Amino acid sequence: MALDDVGRVVGGVRVQGPYMCADQAHAVQEWTDHPGIAQVYAMIDGRIPSGVIELKTAWCGAQAERRGELTSALSRIAPHALSLLGVRFAFATAAGYVLDRWATCGGVMEDSIPGVPYPDERYLTRMMWWDKRTYVDKTHHTQLPALLAEAAQLEGARVPSVSFAEDGLGDGVGRE
Repeated sequence: MALDDVGRVVGGVRVQGPYMCADQAHAVQEWTDHPGIAQVYAMIDGRIPSGVIELKTAWCGAQAERRGELTSALSRIAPHALSLLGVRFAFATAAGYVLDRWATCGGVMEDSIPGVPYPDERYLTRMMWWDKRTYVDKTHHTQLPALLAEAAQLEGARVPSVSFAEDGLGDGVGRE
C-alpha cells in the first residue's frame, strides 16, 4: 500500500501465496476455456517446489502526486516480495501496458502462452514471471539503484528469529 504525505492510500499491489498448487492462482481462471491453460498449469505447478507467489490488483490513483515515481516504486514490489516471502518465483497477469512497466524490474513476458481477453474483450491479458536468481540482471538501469537501496533497507528491517528454548525463556514449543 502506498500513502501520500497526509496518509491517504494512493496505490498498492496485492501479493498472494506462496501457493501449494496452481489451482490457488487466479491466473488459471483467466485462461480457463482459452488456449494456453495447460501451459499456465504446468508453469505454476512446475515452480511450486521453489516457491511461487502471484501479484494481483496493482493500482495507482489517478490523482496521486508524483504518479510516475509511484508507479515505478510499485513495479519494484515483485522482487521485494520474492525476498520477503522466501520464494524463488513470482508471476503476474495483466494488460501489456502494465507488464511493460513491471518488466523494468526484472519481469519477463511469457511468450509461449497466448494472451487472453480478460476481464473482457477490451484487454489482452498476458503472463509475466520473475525469478529471484535472475531479476537483477534483467532490471533496467534506471530502476536498479532504487531496487537495491530498498532491498538493503528491507533486509535491515527484518526481525531476527529467536529460539525460546535456547535463550532460557521457555521450551520453544509453539513459539518462534
